[in-house]
Amino acid sequence: MKKKKTAIVQWRIPTIPNRGALTKQTSPLVERANTFEIKSEDHFIASWPLVQLLDEAIKTVESAMDPFVKGLHYLHKMACQMRDGFLEPLQDAKDGLLERRMDYRQEQEEIKQKADAAAAKAMQKAQQKELELQARAADRAGEKQVAQVLREQKATMPLPFMNTAPAVPKQEGSVIKKRWKPVIDDPALVPREWCAPDMSLIRPEIERLGDKANIPGVHAELEEKEHSRGVA
Repeated sequence: MKKKKTAIVQWRIPTIPNRGALTKQTSPLVERANTFEIKSEDHFIASWPLVQLLDEAIKTVESAMDPFVKGLHYLHKMACQMRDGFLEPLQDAKDGLLERRMDYRQEQEEIKQKADAAAAKAMQKAQQKELELQARAADRAGEKQVAQVLREQKATMPLPFMNTAPAVPKQEGSVIKKRWKPVIDDPALVPREWCAPDMSLIRPEIERLGDKANIPGVHAELEEKEHSRGVA
């Protein structure tokens, strides 16, 4: 099922934020935070105002950059939809035509294989008939051993190899690729080594039940992080 497309209105190129001003405001703060060492309680207490300054800088950058990013995001979606509006019908038409070509190719190959098999059988019978005629001639000549060998050859005569042209002509630029592809008949029968745990199913259960969750092979580990109210 194809994803439902969201209608995109016309968007203009958004104003580019002043990178120089943002850099001047944020770079010293980043350098100060990266080099700040906490080796005492005084350092610990003094680091919190720096966290708050970082929160304010983050808000400043977001307010400057978010409209720019959002505008470009919608422009990108609009451009992709415009492109896909032309490409998708073309690709669908191409895929359909290639599929019909492959159907025809396979039908003709089956017809040819049956014809080749019939021709090979007819050729085999003709060769066996010739060997039988030679064996009878050997019998009349009293050459019993020769007749026996000829009849043994007749009995073990293999089908001749039919080296004929392909059922459909090869066209320049056309490439036939063959590859095996997996088709899952029953997911429950797939061995464990070919499966991977689905964290999108596991994570909500762990977040909901914590260490009370009962998922074999999985345990809950409590993660603790500090946050500031300015930015989660």
